[in-house]
Amino acid sequence: MRKRRRITGFAIPAILAVLFMCLTGCGHVKSAKQLTRLAKREHGSCKVISKNESDEKVTVVLQDKLQGFQYTMTSRMFTLTIDGSSFGSLPETGDGFEKGLKEYALEQAKSGLDQIASRYDASYEAGYGEVLAVFTLPNGKKEETAVKIVEEAAGVFQELNLKKRMDGWIVQAEYDQDWLNDKLAKGELSKELDPDAVSSPGGSAVARHIGSARLPECSFLDKDKEDKDEFTDYAKGFCSAAEYLRKEEKTLADTGLSPDRIDRQFAHLYPQKSSDPVTFYYFSVNDKEFYVCDCINRETGQWVTNYQEAISPRDAKEARKKQGRFHVHINID
Repeated sequence: MRKRRRITGFAIPAILAVLFMCLTGCGHVKSAKQLTRLAKREHGSCKVISKNESDEKVTVVLQDKLQGFQYTMTSRMFTLTIDGSSFGSLPETGDGFEKGLKEYALEQAKSGLDQIASRYDASYEAGYGEVLAVFTLPNGKKEETAVKIVEEAAGVFQELNLKKRMDGWIVQAEYDQDWLNDKLAKGELSKELDPDAVSSPGGSAVARHIGSARLPECSFLDKDKEDKDEFTDYAKGFCSAAEYLRKEEKTLADTGLSPDRIDRQFAHLYPQKSSDPVTFYYFSVNDKEFYVCDCINRETGQWVTNYQEAISPRDAKEARKKQGRFHVHINID
């Protein structure tokens, strides 16, 4: 194994300064024409509604021709500052397409969503990021109701999902705070949730979450299926040919990491002691197994995994070759 050359603390700022000087030497804001061209390339045909250009910032308001909503593209310079020292400026491009599409979808879907909420005695609000909407069920409603709600609501959004623009966006369902308070009072929370932590907004959201439906499939996913999909996507980030095998309930000690090496930003989700439970999700690459765990390594900021130790670059390359041959075979037939 090759030794890594150590960079001294004195050398790091110097290297960063040189790097940033190189980067900022040719930095400039994009023109309105460049932003419009970028928008057309990324999102399809559009027309310019308005534009505002200056040396520091350029803003273009565009109208999507396929669905008619407006969105904004921006380009500006921002200052790089490290430990109080400025290293010049770099260009930054802002793309408001997804924001505009989401606002349009919520507006167009409102009537259908209102009907669903009324039919099942639920309420809803816009979600964050890829979450289109979150429905809240009153205490006493069962999970079967959540299944119907998210599948029907996802179906409403799917009708607006032209050219697969909203593929991967989701609708969620959760119980209300009364449900959580009732469960806490009765001591019926699942063991992996810390009763002291669920009183926080983050812990409460985790405890009350029921499931979701993702576009374009629009089929209900419970917590187990959501977790499987999340960790499978993560595993495929290492190697696209990774295949899900199984999951096993073990302990933190089985990862070989001590509790102080686990990120505790969301303490109610992660193990605090070596004997605490951890779920191992197993995958295969070229007939060799590796795992991804549902706890985060504090040093890397990533899910705990043994991919690097278990799978060699050659294994990954061979698996991708087999995957490629398989797809070619299917296409020819």
